[in-house]
Amino acid sequence: MLSAALLRCSAVSSSPWRRARERREAGPGTEPGRDWPQDWRLLARLQANDAKAVAEEWTDLLPPTQKLLDALREVRRTGEVPDDLVADERQWVLLERINPSVRSASNKRFNGWIGVRTVIRAVRQMHRALLAPSVSKREVRITAAEYTEAMTRSSPAPWRRSSRPWKTWPLPRTSTPF
Repeated sequence: MLSAALLRCSAVSSSPWRRARERREAGPGTEPGRDWPQDWRLLARLQANDAKAVAEEWTDLLPPTQKLLDALREVRRTGEVPDDLVADERQWVLLERINPSVRSASNKRFNGWIGVRTVIRAVRQMHRALLAPSVSKREVRITAAEYTEAMTRSSPAPWRRSSRPWKTWPLPRTSTPF
């Protein structure tokens, strides 16, 4: 049986069990500990949707973590998401932060979500453009917002395929328009 003095010993407090428990209890806002292995540090940063972690150089990663990092770097380079990455909805924000024009070849739900996020981004850009104090800043921001909006026209989202979206979605008729 372990005594209280032994439990307070520094050898036990820095044991792999303590580190493993600390990693399990770590949430998205937790900073990685100094004594954490490289895999844990990378995974904690990815869990916090830190897209900059993908660009950094990581050494001594285990093969599954290295495979994940390579797949995320490929997403950043090409903009195409493999099916195994897009299957987990918790990774969608990270995928968008890695490459804002990301898309999936097979997951229509993900493509629709990205399309909505792109439209929201265009609306925010246009709003910021209209609030800009100088005419030159306003013109630059309006151009950026129009470019973002043009990107959504080529997106595979179903509501962008028709010039009449009310024809594609049968909505129930009500007595009041809205």
